[in-house]
Amino acid sequence: MTKKDKSASTSSRQRSGPSYCAELIRYLEAQFDAVEDKEEFNLLLWWKTYTYRYPVLSHLARDVLVIPVPTVFSEQAFSTIGYIIEPRRSCLSPEMVEVLTCLRD
Repeated sequence: MTKKDKSASTSSRQRSGPSYCAELIRYLEAQFDAVEDKEEFNLLLWWKTYTYRYPVLSHLARDVLVIPVPTVFSEQAFSTIGYIIEPRRSCLSPEMVEVLTCLRD
């Protein structure tokens, strides 16, 4: 990377940094209408509607909100915990059980 490339890259980061902050501040200070029917509210659709106003936040929301949560993972987690918490290991603290469960993932 040449000096010119580095300075261009740095200046583009400097330009985009404050705009990200401004977008976050604009979102946090915005006044939104209360949701009448929370069961019918579609969060992904809301972010799609506000994509042009909050492009970075809507992109983040889409990445986070569309993560599938299959039941296989939860079944596997309970199975793993069942192997960790057995009679011979009954003296393990809850914190240690959590650590061991996370280490197996």
